[in-house]
Amino acid sequence: MKLIWKTLLKSHYFRKSIITHILADYFHDIGLSIQIKNGYWARIFKNDAYDSFSEIFIKNEYVDFLPNATIRKVIDIGAHYGYFSLWLQSLNGNITLESLMIEPCIDCHHSIEELIRDKKLIGITQMIDGVIDDPKLGYSSFYDRSFMASSSFKNAAEEDVRKVRIIIEEDIINKMQPPYDLIKCDIEGSEWELLLHYPKILSQTRYLILEWHSWHNGGGGCQQLVDKLTATGYEITKSSKPIPALGREGEVGLILARNLKF
Repeated sequence: MKLIWKTLLKSHYFRKSIITHILADYFHDIGLSIQIKNGYWARIFKNDAYDSFSEIFIKNEYVDFLPNATIRKVIDIGAHYGYFSLWLQSLNGNITLESLMIEPCIDCHHSIEELIRDKKLIGITQMIDGVIDDPKLGYSSFYDRSFMASSSFKNAAEEDVRKVRIIIEEDIINKMQPPYDLIKCDIEGSEWELLLHYPKILSQTRYLILEWHSWHNGGGGCQQLVDKLTATGYEITKSSKPIPALGREGEVGLILARNLKF
């Protein structure tokens, strides 16, 4: 058997085919990890996880939007591979970060489950599989896509879609009791539904980092989100310049908002 494999592996075409197949279907078995700050490691379970890792750990997308406050309790909405929560914990190894991660994308769940099993991340212990939407609907359509593009918004004429349970406020509160120090929200256009249908959660949160998308269902772009936040009792403390979205028409940006009730 060893001789057969040795002979087959001499073929460049065979090696390339095997590698392509492994990367496509068994990437998680490679066991790739990248060391980050304070002795923590980020595990790479999917080929497209590099994009998420780069966005958070290399490009430092969120570093200028972290509030100047101690962050201990986080709701990570649109957690993807869980790297935002891992990044926050790695910034300060002296604090046990409590993080509730919300993510409906099936391909991301294995990575989040591994974070939850990591004994060093003793506060990152919770995940909810579901979407942010009008709770009265019960279920919402969801499109699983690679490269951080999963959402409740259809992009192409023919796409696989599945029904996903809509999270209610009690789901969040039962998993992690308020008050919360921070919500990070990156849900590809469903941020209007968060502001509209989850007032109890927002009222008990000190800070909100919101990645906005101009095509959200409110129809009024970034300004409508800002107006709604202001009406909810938040003030905008920092905002980025809008940039063109990748893969579709529209703009995206980041907002840091502070709850004036705290």
